[in-house]
Amino acid sequence: MTHHMWTRVRIGILTIVCLAGALPSYAVMRVFVDSLPTTDGEVPNRRELILREIPRQLFLVTAAKDFGLICVDATAEPQAQPDKADLVLTPNGRAKSNDNYQVTLSSAKSDKPLAEVVLNFQTIGYGQPDYDDLTRRLDAKWTPKLIQALGKQVDATTKPVNWDAAGTVPPGLEARLESIDFHNAFLVAREMHKEIAESGESPARLAVLTRAYANLGDATRHVFTGQSNAFFARSMVYRMRLMQSAPKDPIAWWSAGYGVASFQHSGIRSLEFT
Repeated sequence: MTHHMWTRVRIGILTIVCLAGALPSYAVMRVFVDSLPTTDGEVPNRRELILREIPRQLFLVTAAKDFGLICVDATAEPQAQPDKADLVLTPNGRAKSNDNYQVTLSSAKSDKPLAEVVLNFQTIGYGQPDYDDLTRRLDAKWTPKLIQALGKQVDATTKPVNWDAAGTVPPGLEARLESIDFHNAFLVAREMHKEIAESGESPARLAVLTRAYANLGDATRHVFTGQSNAFFARSMVYRMRLMQSAPKDPIAWWSAGYGVASFQHSGIRSLEFT
């Protein structure tokens, strides 16, 4: 097996296990989160991919953490196929013009989007969107519609994970993030999801997840099927959850700058917000 193929196998394992945290019961519904293809035909550029992935990762984290669902991410695991019993949904984001952004949640069983939002995004250097700002505003406008639509699809209400402000990180885990390394970032993310599933989120744990997924994004830059963008977007989503839950905690600000600056220099600007 080549290095490239083995990387994709490991990413697939990470997708199914990490987001769900501890190994779930088979009675839990599984959601196959589809994505636009990135391996056939013209490959989207990085801007198009990250604009697609931010709402996808918002969906994945909401489905896993707030509804307790098992999720399969088709971006991180391009060869994955849905099972017959899976709920197949397609969250997608695309730029309709230079600053106009449309986000939809679709199902093959419906001709109309299950949820839809159109908003404008701010741009920074060279016309690039401010992804950090976009993630926050998208969460404020789209996530409530997403929760409503997903709740109808799975016939359930949200069951958010517990919050434990004093929740700690196992000794030695943060040291694994001192270098950009796929194996260590994978192990850290998996361990953090396990800790959160068992006893809840905390500033320290969300900070580690923000950094772990940022490192995974860096470690997979050589993979051209969208995984890197998925992990960077997931890092931004956890960064946002961290800042919303612990806005005055210094570790939140440090991790926020790390998580976003690893992908875009707007992460430095995030440290200026009060």
